[in-house]
Amino acid sequence: MSHGSYIDVPDEDIERMERFARAARRRKTLALCAATVHRFARFCRILSVTWATGVLLGGFVSNLSRWDFYLVTGLLISEAARFFLLQGKDKVLPLISSKELTFSKRFVFVWVQRLWKMRLESGVQFVNLNICALSLKLVRYRLHITHKQPFSDSNTKNLESSLEIFYTLAIILSCIGFASATARLFWHVILAPHTTVHENSLIAYFDATYREAIVRGIVEANEMQLTDFAFTKISTDLEGGLHPLVVERLNKELIHLLYSQNGAIAMTCEYLKSEKVWRRAAAASLPGFWVMENKITLQKQLFWRLRESMYGGDMDAESAINSVRLLAADWDARKVDLGQEYPFLVDDPLAGGNILETLVDIILQKIRPTLCSQVMALAACCRHHLVLDHFYQKLMSEVSLKRDSPELITQEKAQEMLQKLVIFALNHSLVGNQTSDEEVTVASGERDNYNEENLILRRRLGQLCMKLCEIVCPSKSSICLVTKIYASEALVSLFLHSARPICCSYNCVLKGMVDRIMASRTLRGQKIELEDVKAMERVRQLLSLEKFPEWRQFHVLGMWDVLDDSYVESEVEKTRRSVRHLVVPNIG
Repeated sequence: MSHGSYIDVPDEDIERMERFARAARRRKTLALCAATVHRFARFCRILSVTWATGVLLGGFVSNLSRWDFYLVTGLLISEAARFFLLQGKDKVLPLISSKELTFSKRFVFVWVQRLWKMRLESGVQFVNLNICALSLKLVRYRLHITHKQPFSDSNTKNLESSLEIFYTLAIILSCIGFASATARLFWHVILAPHTTVHENSLIAYFDATYREAIVRGIVEANEMQLTDFAFTKISTDLEGGLHPLVVERLNKELIHLLYSQNGAIAMTCEYLKSEKVWRRAAAASLPGFWVMENKITLQKQLFWRLRESMYGGDMDAESAINSVRLLAADWDARKVDLGQEYPFLVDDPLAGGNILETLVDIILQKIRPTLCSQVMALAACCRHHLVLDHFYQKLMSEVSLKRDSPELITQEKAQEMLQKLVIFALNHSLVGNQTSDEEVTVASGERDNYNEENLILRRRLGQLCMKLCEIVCPSKSSICLVTKIYASEALVSLFLHSARPICCSYNCVLKGMVDRIMASRTLRGQKIELEDVKAMERVRQLLSLEKFPEWRQFHVLGMWDVLDDSYVESEVEKTRRSVRHLVVPNIG
């Protein structure tokens, strides 16, 4: 399928997108009207300041009554104060990001950020409202309540008309400011706390159109496309420090609409080559945000461009790897029918290679700043049998070409030798920490087929397994708990492929590996995400271990807050049931 063609979408999704598009057009029209009023208010502000300083205080200052002099001066000062507050607010708001809030943790910070923004906006608008109200009262008092000569004790020609013009401008500015402040306060105090995800995208579109109209003009703002805005909004949210899952939640409707637009996939591929790192990060995040979209598994062109973004140490590489993880995890969780072709195993005909092989290449490099996300993506991919089949078929092919015997090595034989190598490496790193009295006596001098095992060690799968062993090794204290959890899951998935019985002594070593990972991690109050808990429990279930008993000692984080212990317990049970059919029996 061409990446620039239309996407087939269900009728209900089409209707929902049409409703969103109509609402977006209404918001755009409202924003353009508001921008027109703003430009008129700016014209009145400039005119009033010019009139007051150039005509009244400049030409008639000696003829003004004391009342008029102080009132004109006060109105100028109040208008300058309002302008300073409104401009200052627009400068300060972008600075309030999760990066400034060090006490927040991962997902939870978004509400703290939103709270501070609401407080600042509400405070500024409250002061603005009071200034406008006071100005209106003073001008009204001057015009209608005082019984002196209307504007001045002097009979100077044109003074009265000049004062009338200035006070009229002051009334217009105060009325516009009062109406604007009232509307914004009503929104932030009454409506904003109950804003839905759908409305959040529309409000952001309104604000973007409004700013575009103010800065560049009404005509330019009217030409702003919703797809361009979506990319800008997502990149701005990521640059502001929001977690990718929060960005996806806040822009759900925009992301859904973007996928169905003609040429949006091609636009995403182009943005993946942008010179701006946050534009690249936004484009690299979109495939992961599109996990639920129809026919996302067929977007090969998008996946090939995503593969190119996985190299490097910037945020676009992190986002690309995170998208791979989200897609692979979702395909496994929903049991998506992928046929006989796993999307990440399809080679790019121009550049060569595929996403899975690229991911393995990156993991095998010595220094990588995103090791945790890489291992998480690998573990998610290894949950599918097509990926495991690919690893072992490639291993058999490579070993058969290099071995002395003309016979092809079988998968059972290759897997058995790989298991021996892995167990030997794990047993060596866990000396004195076994959870069973049985000894694993796999010494290098006692191994059969020594040359073939050396061939396996030099092959990609052998190198990958050794790398995973290195990650879970207890001596690697600098590697975080989450990375070790997903490395153990990937290793166990590779180890138990094809449901072949494994030796009890081997299983004992694997159990020791898992227990050692969690051994010193039960400090009360330590934070961990629910998906990490599920990954650990998948491993424990596959090895026939009881569920980890100390999850109550952790603060398990969900999307927005710390989860209740009973909910975590139910999710653990659900996860263990989902992989129970994959448990491999042991042999003595």
